[in-house]
Order: sequence, then C-alpha cells, then structure tokens
Amino acid sequence: MKRIVEKQCPICGKVTYMVIDAENYDQVMEYMVALYFNTKRKMVQKALPFLDKFGREFIKSGYCPECQEDLCNSVLEDKSSYFSCSDIDNEVLDEFFEVVYKIGAVNALSSDKANTLSMHQKLYIANAFEVWERLQVDDSGKIILVSEVSEDEKGKS
Repeated sequence: MKRIVEKQCPICGKVTYMVIDAENYDQVMEYMVALYFNTKRKMVQKALPFLDKFGREFIKSGYCPECQEDLCNSVLEDKSSYFSCSDIDNEVLDEFFEVVYKIGAVNALSSDKANTLSMHQKLYIANAFEVWERLQVDDSGKIILVSEVSEDEKGKS
C-alpha cells in the first residue's frame, strides 16, 4: 500500500510529493515532527533506512529531486516515486473532482470513474481529502476499501 508525503522545495518553491510504502509512513511522520519541533531524534539514515539519499534529503530539507540533482551534481535514476501537480493531467483531475463533489471522495475513488486516474492522481486525491482511514492505494494503483461509508456519511467524505 502507498501513501504520499508533501513538501514545498525551499529552492524552487515547487510542491512535490514522494510516494512511500504505507507501512513506513508513521516513521516518516515521526521524524518530520521531531525535525519540526527540533527535538532529539536519530540521524536520518538510522531513522529512515528504507529511503535512499534523495528520499532522506527530501524529508529532511524539502529539496525536490531536481534541486537536489543541481546541488549535489548527481542524478536520480528513478523519479517514479516523486511527482508534482504539473506532472499529473489536471484536466482529468478536474473532471474527477466533479464526481468527488457529487458523491464524496471515498465513493468516487472506489467507483469505476477512478479507473481513468493514475496512481499519482489517486494518491493526490486521497491525500487532499484525507480519506486514508477509509481506503488505501496498493502498489499497482488499485483502490482498496478499508471501511465502508455509512449512509449518513455518503457525500461528506
């Protein structure tokens, strides 16, 4: 299952999302909270050993992959774990948001209408509407319902 972490690059200002395994999400958030509040924490390499150097730097500083490449004079070979809003088809997203506003995010993401979305788009929508307790996105981009939406909650998610 997948989740995303959102950061705004302090160099270029672009908002970038990093796709991570859901099982590692809590560790990343714990590290980010400790970093934010400047509390005692492990070195990033020990706290987040499942991330490569680009991922650790993204979490620690917010530098997007492109700015890291420029700063460090190195190349990130596989950028599939990163995306920004400019990387996803916003026309498709706009059409899908119309469905979301009619039937709710969880219902829309679990409907056939979501088949037109990429994994990054699904993750973006799930993040924007904070519906992680209701659904998950698997490694292939398929939506997995964790809990059903009650009749009272339909349209509100």
